Amino acid sequence: MRATARKGVQAGLLLVLAAVSATGTVWAAPSKPGREPVKVTAPDAKDPFTRGLDRFKQDKFDEALAAFKEAETKEPKDAIIQSWLGFVSFRLGKHDDAIRYLKASLDLVPNNPDTYNNLGNAYLAKGDVDHAVEAYQKTVDLVKGKPGSHADPYYNLGNALVKKGDLENALAAFLEAEKQDPSDPLIQNNLGFVYERKHSLNADANPIEPAVDHYRKAAEKQPGNAIFQRNLGLAARKQQGGAAEALRALKKAIQLDPKDYSSHLALAEDYQNAKQTDAAADEYRTAAALKPAEFVPHYNLGLLFARQAREATGPARKAKYEQALVQLQQATKLRPADHRALSALGWVSFNAGNLQDAANWYQKAIQAEPTLQSAHANLGLVMDRLKQPDRAIKHWRDAVKLDPSDVATRSLLASAYLGKEQWTDAAAEYREIVKLDPKDAKSFNNLGYSLEKLGKLDEAVTTYKQAIELEPRLAVAHNNLGACYERQGQKDLARQCYLKARQVDPNFEDAKKNLQRLGG
Repeated sequence: MRATARKGVQAGLLLVLAAVSATGTVWAAPSKPGREPVKVTAPDAKDPFTRGLDRFKQDKFDEALAAFKEAETKEPKDAIIQSWLGFVSFRLGKHDDAIRYLKASLDLVPNNPDTYNNLGNAYLAKGDVDHAVEAYQKTVDLVKGKPGSHADPYYNLGNALVKKGDLENALAAFLEAEKQDPSDPLIQNNLGFVYERKHSLNADANPIEPAVDHYRKAAEKQPGNAIFQRNLGLAARKQQGGAAEALRALKKAIQLDPKDYSSHLALAEDYQNAKQTDAAADEYRTAAALKPAEFVPHYNLGLLFARQAREATGPARKAKYEQALVQLQQATKLRPADHRALSALGWVSFNAGNLQDAANWYQKAIQAEPTLQSAHANLGLVMDRLKQPDRAIKHWRDAVKLDPSDVATRSLLASAYLGKEQWTDAAAEYREIVKLDPKDAKSFNNLGYSLEKLGKLDEAVTTYKQAIELEPRLAVAHNNLGACYERQGQKDLARQCYLKARQVDPNFEDAKKNLQRLGG
């Protein structure tokens, strides 16, 4: 008699569920307007220019525009009137008109930095980044070396360069703006933004610390700004040892703006990493309530409930799995083809004992992403539990093709081949397993068993010896080696092996029966 020692793989799923990182939206502050055009006139309620100024101050922009147009008919070559027409048109969102008026003003007075600055704002609002950069650069050139602070032009140039994707020159512009006005929180925030963007592109070359430092300065200078607090929190969580600061900043952001979805989402993830699962669940719920159509909070909340379920028992366990299913199903409604959510539903259904549901969800995950290796591996396990070994083998084979180094799945596949007495296939898989894990004694034993079934007794003996060398107390290998010797007619060696198996495991019935048969 002989026995096989199956690979010691837990009959659990191979998939590791991973939450979607809640990075949130880092905010770069907008461009700053140039100074309002100044025109010295005697106050006159009947004068259309004076009326335009009055209406502008009352935020009656349509009336202001009409008044300035009336002034234009009287003085068509007045650069200040053209600038005001451009300035008000910009405030009304009429960007093409703004550009036309501002360019007309520059034709009349070519070197007005404020007009160039407003022209850059109009181009940037329109989405014409290249022309915006040109206009802001002209502004910078005109103010360079002039007395006074000129932070705004450099700041605006930096914003346009960020939109263009030119982070190096954007950084240079913001650093010059900082020199001009170190106390401006918007400049500090946008410096943080550029440093963080550079970090996201190449973390090794660009540490996160400068981003955190500038976000911190922005938050310190304007502590009541929820966006600055949020940006500090999102950056600090990427810094080693920055968890506590991140938590404080995100809490402050939420205190200032309870409807800040991104801060709730990030705070939920931080709570989850800190093992504060109840607090994390509350934040995910809030985020989901704020933006019901967003996938991430439902998906992450579903995974959180699933993990809580694994730690619970009895009715509480069942309730948590049901909560997980509700959230993950909502996630799939929002993204029907998201293989992560579909696969997670398979995982939760399996653990909840709903095998057929698990199979259905994994099949959908594979339809959405045919190369999802974990879904094939897990679906194989589900099919095995459903007593469908051929389908289990198919999916395990697919999983191994997708990841030939997956020893755990190869072990399940090899074990399935043993169960179906497909000795050649089993031997082939176990050969690959022991190549990948040369210290796996149980797989050497199972390879020996497969070889013995194929009649390759000498190779089986060598392989059993390898198993015993790796794990001298592996009773089944001693027993199987004895059985192999017995088939070769070497009864004394066989008896020694059976005795050794009994010494290692006195309760090993196969070895006991084999000894009795040999009269040992």
